[in-house]
Amino acid sequence: MISLRRSAAVLSLLATFALGCGPSRTAAEAKADLSAADAEIRLKAARDIETESKNTKALPTDVMEQLLSLAKTEEDPKVKGSIMIGLGYTGDARAKDLIKEYAQTSDPDQQRWAGRAWSWWLIRSGEFEEGHKFPPKFPYGTEGFPEPAKK
Repeated sequence: MISLRRSAAVLSLLATFALGCGPSRTAAEAKADLSAADAEIRLKAARDIETESKNTKALPTDVMEQLLSLAKTEEDPKVKGSIMIGLGYTGDARAKDLIKEYAQTSDPDQQRWAGRAWSWWLIRSGEFEEGHKFPPKFPYGTEGFPEPAKK
C-alpha cells in the first residue's frame, strides 16, 4: 500500500508535468519543436531556448541559425517575442538588425518584448555594461524607434 505522503508527492509531480511546469529542456532538445504546427508547442520550445540563452549567453550554432531564420517568418506574436528575446540574450551581431526591425511596432505587447530583446542585446553585445538600467519603455520615443504604445 502506498503511503499518503508518497501519493501526494506523485500527484504533485504529475500535476507539475500536466501544467507544463516541468524542468526546461536544453536548447538542443527544444529545437525540433520550433517547427511544430501548434503555436503553444513552438512557444514552449522558444521559452526553453530563451532560458538557456539568458543563462549561458550563447546557443548551439544550429539553434542560433534556426532562431535567426524563424525571426523573419514566425507569425505568432508570443512565439516571435520569445525568439527575439532569446536572440537579444546572445548579443550576436547577426541579431541586431532583426531586433531593431522587430521593434518598429506600435503594439504594446510587441513593444514590451522588443524593448526587452533590444536592451539585452545592447548589454550582451558590450554596448552597455551589465546591470545598466534603461529608462521605462526604452527604446520607444528615442531616435529611430516609434513612440511608446498607449494601452
